[in-house]
Amino acid sequence: MLQDILAKRKTEIDALNGAISRLARENGIPTPYNDLLTLLIKFKEKRESQGLGPQG
Repeated sequence: MLQDILAKRKTEIDALNGAISRLARENGIPTPYNDLLTLLIKFKEKRESQGLGPQG
């Protein structure tokens, strides 16, 4: 995923952690850490694709 982010490509976060979050939600299982990790990666992915590196 880091290589994808650095290359400004979409990561596989939705296919991996996103799927876990979705299935857990459907079954009433809370996955707060997985949900947070998914959101953080998507946020980082979006910032990098907009050319906003670590310095903003």
